[in-house]
Amino acid sequence: MNRLDLQIPATSYLEAAFLRWVLSPAVDARLASRVVSQHPVTVNDRTYRLDYLVTGLSLRLAVELDGFAFHSDRAAFTYDRLRQNDLAAAGFTVVRFSYDAVRTDTERCVRQLQAMLLRDSELAPFVVADPKVEVPDMAGDAMRAADPPTGRLPDAGFFTAARARLDRGPLRTCQEEALEALANYYAAGGRHAATVMAVGAGKTALGVAATLSFSRRRALVVTPGSVIRGTFAKAFDPGAPGNAIYGLPRGPLLPGSSPPTTLVLDREDGRISAVTREQLLAADVLVTNFHALGTGARPGDLLAKLKPQDIDFIVVDEAHIAAADSYQRLFAHFDHARTLLMSACFQRRDGKPIDADVVYRYRLVDSIADRTAKNLRVHRFAPDSAATVYEAVWPGRPARGDHRSGGVARGPGRRAPDGTYHGAVRGADPPCGEGYEGMPGSPGEAAIPRQAAGALLGVGRGARPADCPDRRGVRDFVRNAASHHVGCRCRPDA
Repeated sequence: MNRLDLQIPATSYLEAAFLRWVLSPAVDARLASRVVSQHPVTVNDRTYRLDYLVTGLSLRLAVELDGFAFHSDRAAFTYDRLRQNDLAAAGFTVVRFSYDAVRTDTERCVRQLQAMLLRDSELAPFVVADPKVEVPDMAGDAMRAADPPTGRLPDAGFFTAARARLDRGPLRTCQEEALEALANYYAAGGRHAATVMAVGAGKTALGVAATLSFSRRRALVVTPGSVIRGTFAKAFDPGAPGNAIYGLPRGPLLPGSSPPTTLVLDREDGRISAVTREQLLAADVLVTNFHALGTGARPGDLLAKLKPQDIDFIVVDEAHIAAADSYQRLFAHFDHARTLLMSACFQRRDGKPIDADVVYRYRLVDSIADRTAKNLRVHRFAPDSAATVYEAVWPGRPARGDHRSGGVARGPGRRAPDGTYHGAVRGADPPCGEGYEGMPGSPGEAAIPRQAAGALLGVGRGARPADCPDRRGVRDFVRNAASHHVGCRCRPDA
């Protein structure tokens, strides 16, 4: 069989599997010159990267590979559709294959790909008439889709064993969804991912699970200096209560396995500049902060001691705190590393967005519904009717009744410059022809039920809404006063 996986670049295990088990049996090896990996496409100022582009005379075939059928949320689902629409509008024909389809329905994938290539007169001659389709030697767990291609990068024994033993069962649903969204992203060749998760949703445990899932040689975790020992240092410490390796409420992430060798670098351990390169390379996971990284200009900076190939996965916690130059310096140094930026509020303190692809969002309202949100206080608003003045305003002319002696326990009615009349509702007969019913707990005052809030304008709230009721319509709102009320204002032109 032609081994196109040895001729065409692959950035993930899934891409290598597609080349090996689908493309290689489908076509002649000469097609390799027409296949481009990670091809950038710009449509209306948006840039996408195609997993593979196959170019013929009239056909531009975009091959998209998916680790999971799962879509992390409505925004991601919508993004996928809009992305595909953009590609179609730009003249690309899109064909998609999932990890499970390549692994379990390989022959069908081969036939579908061949059918697409046969549509182009220049590509058709490369199609193999009688393809020899083999049973793929692929792992059953689709999370492996994001692994680097086998044999393409130096392998560290710890993470290879950790991926085989990692149990995602102890993770919360939102954490597992985020992990799957990351696997999809990295499997498709993405490098700079971000997750937005509400406080209390479990970002730290996600960061640990992502480190175990996507690191190959060594991981770097960067946190704000003030919380370095309260979050990831504790999460990676197997002896700390509640650690994320063995101490999650629903069980260990790595049952029956040794923890990663973790080196925490902050000033509590003495001068960071005294740490040697040998000590750094002896660790599987480095936990530090942006200050300790330095700029790389001084010999004592961590960036001066670590070479670009030493780190292949980076986690940045509380990403909104760090400045842009800190990110750029870190990512530029480890230019081949995958990155994960995590925050509950994905906007930098200077108001600018963070430069990363948000692959998963878990909103505060979802966190509250799932009872994962923490440190929240609920304050129920209950207006004091005895101390609150409600004002009704009707247009055109004074209501029948004695406005001079009436009012809302505040004095006479008055005509405003805009022609509306204010006050004087007790005992008054407004132009609608109905008297206002009293508000419970405060007899005689004008009462507008909460249901009217969408159609009536609260006093002092601004412009008149388009659906403000006419004079007769006011009657329907005030007839049945509820226990919660708002003020009413109608303009003369109602």
